[in-house]
Amino acid sequence: MRGFKRWFAAVAAAAILPGLAVMAAPAQAAKVTLPLTPFNVASWDFEGYVDFELVGTTLETTFRNESPQPPALDTNSIARIYFEGGTNLFLSNPILTPGAGVDMAAGGNPPNLPAGGSLVPAFNTNDFRFTASSPPSQDGINPGEWLLISWTVVDGFDLDTYLAGVLGDGPRIGAHVLNCVDGESCSALVTPVPAALPLFITALAGLGFFGWRTRKNVA
Repeated sequence: MRGFKRWFAAVAAAAILPGLAVMAAPAQAAKVTLPLTPFNVASWDFEGYVDFELVGTTLETTFRNESPQPPALDTNSIARIYFEGGTNLFLSNPILTPGAGVDMAAGGNPPNLPAGGSLVPAFNTNDFRFTASSPPSQDGINPGEWLLISWTVVDGFDLDTYLAGVLGDGPRIGAHVLNCVDGESCSALVTPVPAALPLFITALAGLGFFGWRTRKNVA
């Protein structure tokens, strides 16, 4: 039993520590992944993420569409990406590196995140936006595809501070998704997600259970 407890503790630590590193380690040393969550329709078909990674004086933001692959006509696509006003206080000089099948460029219409006015506070795009070429349903970020946007960070940039704004009152990050649900488009925001806490609690409960079994057997 003692050997099994050592093995279980090692496995639990291996599973927990990567998630805890994102939450507890200095943000400058971590890669942070946050979900794109639709806010104007209920959709279980779209699954999008944004990876944030600080590499020297460059912040890499990678937009990924990890939705299940539906029939071709119903494939959802991230067609537009919006960085809210105030982003220029943190970032500048965006450089786009598209994955296979993606063709997006700076600018495009509509100039503001669709349905962004319904948010509190309202989403206001006056810095940066990126739009897929025509047809956007093909050239946007479809399931299994990605787009990297690399930014030059300002002097004194702090990833913690920047992400606090992204997840708070701004500057936020939004996206417009085609064929989000039943052929309708939707708008999404980068939102927080509790990553490692459930796993951490489960592992602690498991270790406690084995400890209880050991004490019971000894007694």
